[in-house]
Amino acid sequence: MKCYHLRPMWHSKLLFLLAVLVTACSANAQVVQPDTIKVFKLRDANAFMSTDHLGGLYIVERNEVTKYPNPMTSKKRMRFSDPQNGEIAHIDAFNPLAILLLYKPFNLIQIVDNQLNRSTANISPEQLNIMDVQLAATSDENTVWIYDQSSDQLHRLNIDRRRVAFQSQIITKLAGREVEPNYLVANMNGVYLNCPEIGILVFDFFGNYKKLIPITGLKRFQVKHQNIVYWQDGMLQLQSIDFPKHSKVTIPGINPRHVRLEDKYLFMQTKDAVVVILNPLDGQ
Repeated sequence: MKCYHLRPMWHSKLLFLLAVLVTACSANAQVVQPDTIKVFKLRDANAFMSTDHLGGLYIVERNEVTKYPNPMTSKKRMRFSDPQNGEIAHIDAFNPLAILLLYKPFNLIQIVDNQLNRSTANISPEQLNIMDVQLAATSDENTVWIYDQSSDQLHRLNIDRRRVAFQSQIITKLAGREVEPNYLVANMNGVYLNCPEIGILVFDFFGNYKKLIPITGLKRFQVKHQNIVYWQDGMLQLQSIDFPKHSKVTIPGINPRHVRLEDKYLFMQTKDAVVVILNPLDGQ
């Protein structure tokens, strides 16, 4: 296991970050700071964020998503809202050209493009007898993975044909006990269903169960370069999916609710803001 500590210059920058956060939490708008740190004020206590592999930042507040394509270098932003569908429960920008929005109250999925323009009609899993979608994720522009609580299964939907292509075994049977899945991630290599009681269940692209990664107690995580990226025990942690390799990074002065690591930047969501800094692992 590797344990990293930030270089001295990062320590001084994060001391400055504390002062920035105090300012951000009392402000009514985005706070623009030097190019090594940016802070985006959150207006809603239940807001959440995501990112894409190009470094774009997405902030969801109730029924609106705001995208910052270049959050460290530009003030440009774009918005999407469809209030008639209710509040957005989840966003997945694995494919930044086909961004998934999940609306739980109406059991609907919406796909928007990289400009946040609606690119498909609403997807209604109920038309496929999938009645209780709790989690959803994308892995390419034509595929949506969903976890349906009523059947206790993962289903792979073909967006164009609007049909179920594959489905998993019953999750409770795979877990060997009652579990409550709370997060779903997919990419071109697999599907990752988080059951905080036992860990992350890994499936292949056809919904076949592969293995369990025994990281417990997570609410959110990210799959990046075949690592599970998450925040736990006051540290940024990276667990290899394929090998027994684990790394930890200490970041003084901040304890975020959620983190995402992209090639150039680290995104950290606190109670009141999203903080963006240069990737502290870059070059290590």
